[in-house]
Amino acid sequence: MATGEIPFDPSAEAWRSDAVGKEAPTVADIFSDPAWGAFREFALSQGIRTCWSFPLLADDVVHGILAIHHEEKRRPDEREIAVARRLARLAAVAVLRRPADEPLRRNAERHALAAQGADIGIWDWDIERDTLYWSPLLKTMAGLSPEDEPVPGTTFNDLLHSEDRERVEEVLERHLAERQPFDTDCRLRLPDGGHRWVRIKAQATWNADGQPVRLAGCLYDITDQRRAEDKLRAAWDAAETASRAKSLFLAAVCQELQTPLDTILGMEEILKDAVPNLPGTRRQESSATVFRSGQQLLGLIDSILDMARLEAEQVEFHEETVALAAVLDEAIQSVRLSQREPRHRLTLDLPSPLPVLSADRRSLKQVLINVLSDAVKSTSNNGRVAVRVGRIGEDLEIVVEDDGTGRIHDVAPSVLHPLYRIEDIMARRRQDITLGLFVAKVLVERHGGTIQVESKPDRGKIVYIKLPAERLPGGMVRQVDGPRAWRHIARHVI
Repeated sequence: MATGEIPFDPSAEAWRSDAVGKEAPTVADIFSDPAWGAFREFALSQGIRTCWSFPLLADDVVHGILAIHHEEKRRPDEREIAVARRLARLAAVAVLRRPADEPLRRNAERHALAAQGADIGIWDWDIERDTLYWSPLLKTMAGLSPEDEPVPGTTFNDLLHSEDRERVEEVLERHLAERQPFDTDCRLRLPDGGHRWVRIKAQATWNADGQPVRLAGCLYDITDQRRAEDKLRAAWDAAETASRAKSLFLAAVCQELQTPLDTILGMEEILKDAVPNLPGTRRQESSATVFRSGQQLLGLIDSILDMARLEAEQVEFHEETVALAAVLDEAIQSVRLSQREPRHRLTLDLPSPLPVLSADRRSLKQVLINVLSDAVKSTSNNGRVAVRVGRIGEDLEIVVEDDGTGRIHDVAPSVLHPLYRIEDIMARRRQDITLGLFVAKVLVERHGGTIQVESKPDRGKIVYIKLPAERLPGGMVRQVDGPRAWRHIARHVI
């Protein structure tokens, strides 16, 4: 049999269906048949010497022609004619069905393209025959190879995450038994150990006895959606937590502002009514009380403003060469003056000379003031505050230790949070709000350093301030002016 293309002219006499009729005309020799004159040369060049024609007959109407070509010059025998006629009848049926099948074919093609474009896997479980079909995309989503054949009731259950298996089985049972919707989310385990979130929707059909006979459905990946939902939920929870924290913070600040204000106003009334008859010592005590309350109020307001500026990133840094000895001396002096009179022993363990830093002088001083002030406030009268400076590898470490009342072992990391002690304040167990360590933490981190708080075994805490080696220009140190720069450090009280 030759292959190839033969020119076709519908007007040619040999190809007219009415010319062919309902019988099977045969051309035993194309070379001598006049009907093949128009394309005899082409047919012979392709090795075609004989052509048998059989009509595609259905409902007594010829719908086409089945042509059989041979390389030899011969006529068909009866068996060949019978086989060809059967083939022609089947072809006629196919030709008739094609217009009816075309919408179905196009519809199936449309659904297949839509499912592929939407990344939807299709499955179909014939419950009566116990057969299961998975589309290629579904196999890919489940981590299977195209050659893998799913087993009904086994493959999918094995892929389900252990925490989701029972819930999905309950959804399936309710759908088959009670005809409730089959629509659920679950996780599929992947060969690499990870998992994929998927959404499953399905619909069953039931026989006359109410028994399920088929279950078909789709499955699509919702991993990105679930991750986005988790992030959104976490952001919402964080926002709610922040809102509650802000409310608590404002309540605590109002309470803290009220305490010194009440003291100042009360003492003002006493002084106004009793100044002429008030003894000198009593007058001094009252004045000192007003002063301490004013200092407490001013310190709280300064801390709040510092925190607000830091959160708004309104604090500008000015890098300069800073002598640590001078800054530490100024910080100790500032803390000492804020206490009106020294109340604690101050021990110092400092290298000589102290290093010179590349830092923002104001911020570094604020860090030391805040840490020292917190140590002083946390320690009872006649307690001890210790400061030591040293090198940890190439980094510089400043350590402030106090003998504060009680232990903070369980909450040591929390003292660097701006809202630490709010619960104590609301319960009236403490009368100060500690924003200083939070401000110090932010300023140290702006210098590329770290600050940590540890609880001491007995009582009190230790604050570690670590500044990176690049803050020590060339690792050089410089001796600063002796007596004047050390005049406050030399007094071992704070």
